[in-house]
Amino acid sequence: MSLGTIKKLFTDKHCGFISPSLGGPDVFFHGSIVTGGQFAVLQAGQRVEYEIDAGSGQDDRGPRASRVRPIHAVQSATASQQTEFRQLRRHHASRAKKPTWRKKGD
Repeated sequence: MSLGTIKKLFTDKHCGFISPSLGGPDVFFHGSIVTGGQFAVLQAGQRVEYEIDAGSGQDDRGPRASRVRPIHAVQSATASQQTEFRQLRRHHASRAKKPTWRKKGD
């Protein structure tokens, strides 16, 4: 599988173009070949893995992808879970304060 970055997305046409990280012509992909049906999650500038269709590139339209998989889909979910955990944890030096409405003798 090759690595690349999504260059353009056409959500109304359900397709887009990938810019290969090693250079070369842009690769066309249709939304139906995105693994897991995650086309709605894709954004311009996102890193993806893709395979080039063996039969493409023979005409003047350029190469086409046969499979596209977003790379950051799993990592972003893990990062958001870690951030949520940090917000819920208390500082190690903090103490629970006693209520101030009680009298000292109680």
